[in-house]
Amino acid sequence: MLVDINLLPQKEEKSRSLLMLYILIVLVLAAGLFSIFYFSSLTEKKVNTVQQEITATKQLLEQAKMQLADLSQSPAVNQLENAVKWAEQNRAKTVPLLQHLTALLPDRGYIKNFSFQLPQTVKLTVQFDTNREAAYFLNNLNEAEWITEANLESLNIQRLEEDNADLPEKYVPRTVAVYDIKIGEKFAELSAGDSGGDAS
Repeated sequence: MLVDINLLPQKEEKSRSLLMLYILIVLVLAAGLFSIFYFSSLTEKKVNTVQQEITATKQLLEQAKMQLADLSQSPAVNQLENAVKWAEQNRAKTVPLLQHLTALLPDRGYIKNFSFQLPQTVKLTVQFDTNREAAYFLNNLNEAEWITEANLESLNIQRLEEDNADLPEKYVPRTVAVYDIKIGEKFAELSAGDSGGDAS
C-alpha cells in the first residue's frame, strides 16, 4: 500500500490569510473614508456657521450705516452744531467772575455752588454764619456796577439734630442763600485785562 505524503502547504490556508488581509485593508479604507466624511461634514458646518455670522454682521453694518445717514440728515445734528458754535462764540470768563464775586463776600461767606443759567445769568449758592451777612452780600451785589440785577431766591438755616452727640456746645447754625445774578456788559470791560480761564 502506498502512502501519499504531501509536504507542501495546503492552498486553503494561503487563501484564508489572503482573504483576512483583504478584509483588513477594506476595514482600514472604510474607517479612513468614514473619518474623512465625518471631518468634512464638521468643516462644512463650521463654514456655514461662519458664513451666517458674516451675513448677519453685514446686515448689522448696513443698518448702522442707514441709521448714521438718518442721523446726519436729522435737524437735531444741526441744532447741536449751532449750539456748539454759539457756546464757542459766547464764552464767559469764569475765573475773573469768581474773583469779583468773592471780593464782594463778607469774611465768613463761602461759595458752595456756581452755575450759568443763561448767557449772562449766574446762580450762586453761598453759605454764611448769619442772615445779616446774606443781606450784606445782596447789598454788595446790587451796588456793583457790573451787575445789572441781583435777587435772593431762597434763604435756609441749616440746623443739626439735637440728639447728635458730636455737636459742640456753642454750635452756630449756618445760613445758605441762593442768589440769581444778571451780569452786565460792563463786566467784559472790567475783566478785559484779567487772565482768567474760559468757562467750560
